[in-house]
Amino acid sequence: MPLRLGDVAEAAATVKWDEPLLKALEVMVGRGGEGPYRVVVLAPHNVIRGIITGRVMLEVLAGWRASALRLKVNLRGLLEEPVHVFANEVYNALPHWLGLAPAIGYMLENRLGYVLVVGEHIRLIGIVEEKTLLPYLVGRKYGTAVKEVMKRNLSIVSPEEPLRNALAKMVTHMRRRLPVVQGREVKGIVTTTDILSAIINNIDNLNEALNLSVREVMESNVTHIAPDDDLGVAIEKLVEEDVSSVLVLRNGHVEGIITRLDALLAVARLLGVRRVASIIEASPVKSVRVLKLPSSSGKMLKNNKAH
Repeated sequence: MPLRLGDVAEAAATVKWDEPLLKALEVMVGRGGEGPYRVVVLAPHNVIRGIITGRVMLEVLAGWRASALRLKVNLRGLLEEPVHVFANEVYNALPHWLGLAPAIGYMLENRLGYVLVVGEHIRLIGIVEEKTLLPYLVGRKYGTAVKEVMKRNLSIVSPEEPLRNALAKMVTHMRRRLPVVQGREVKGIVTTTDILSAIINNIDNLNEALNLSVREVMESNVTHIAPDDDLGVAIEKLVEEDVSSVLVLRNGHVEGIITRLDALLAVARLLGVRRVASIIEASPVKSVRVLKLPSSSGKMLKNNKAH
């Protein structure tokens, strides 16, 4: 029987609609600085009210969002405002009974890294992300080199720049991560989560946090591959090292970057969405990713996902 979208959905990170924005920030950072990039904002009865992403959080910190409110309450005060004030509307919500192939096609057509999976009355069931689907695609060669699908137009930052510069570049150029380059040599990578972690760790002095140097918060142990490596090697690195992107290096110099979304969409284009869906349906990985679906009355059942 073909898989439905609900069959591969995973539990989504959530906050209540009236909780402070700071709560969403804490969820994103997580205990070890490796929290989710997306947090769903819920009204009572698990009804979706909106979504907060790392980009939204950066826009608030950079003054690009809620600027008028910020003048009244200052930056620290913004973090105490209800999270629904800042949440984006949710357009990427699909019913749990939808077939997996149409859902992947929807992600491909709209270049989306996620879809929310819903039951009746837009009640949240779970989320399907690029991170959810990539493990099913490990262990294959795709006959396409990484250089054919990587991003080449990169925004970079130097290790001595203040974190506020990195934040501004991420917001301006719509990037979630920046290679850290000195001269032509790659020194590390700084991500949205790195910046948000620095904010949490200096919550009582946000200016001090944004004045930290990139070197102080970047990840120096960079996951990387060569431009001529097969796409399958990139997918293996992304999954096994649990990273959202892999730098593409030649002789220590950065030539590009490939993200989870880049890899997933490249496979979907190469094989077609029906073939990708059939690979997932035939994979034993699905046995540890299933969520229980809502009952016919619309009430939510307990999450049954195994780890």
